[in-house]
Amino acid sequence: AESGDGTPAATQDVVQESISLVVTVAGEASQHFDLRSHPVVKFGRAKDCDVVLGQRGCSTLHAEVRWSVAEGSATPQLFLVDRSTNGTGFKIGSAATVAAAKGVELPIPDQYVQLIMPMKINKSEAEQKPAEGVRAVVAIQVERSSASQDAATAEPVPQALVPEVKAVSGVLAKSTA
Repeated sequence: AESGDGTPAATQDVVQESISLVVTVAGEASQHFDLRSHPVVKFGRAKDCDVVLGQRGCSTLHAEVRWSVAEGSATPQLFLVDRSTNGTGFKIGSAATVAAAKGVELPIPDQYVQLIMPMKINKSEAEQKPAEGVRAVVAIQVERSSASQDAATAEPVPQALVPEVKAVSGVLAKSTA
């Protein structure tokens, strides 16, 4: 079916949908990135990264989250790409933390996901600092809303899980020590 302007109705619906990546670094305010105009969100120590991380073990460009269409698919989805020396981990729900392969576009769901950067830390650093200072634990989630939907009704990143983010960070520091 077509709309009055000749655009297929399904395409018109997609155009009106707003898609944002909500990024929350533990202990900081959330950042929102419009995935239609900003399809690659960069994480790292460099000041030109979209999300600047202060952890010493993080690379200048540590990781990217991309919104793109996979080969053989018509629907865009999220991908995690590790660009670092010390690795990037991710955790979906209550599953164990998994290390992403460097340089590989790894599809990730657009539900709540935790990114852990860096995965590798040296033993002395893990013993000297609290886990929150050694690793960045970043919560990401896609937020969708139609143009007519009030912004106040959009689902936020679950703040109740921030203590869980800190706990995960502590467990990771102990497991690599």
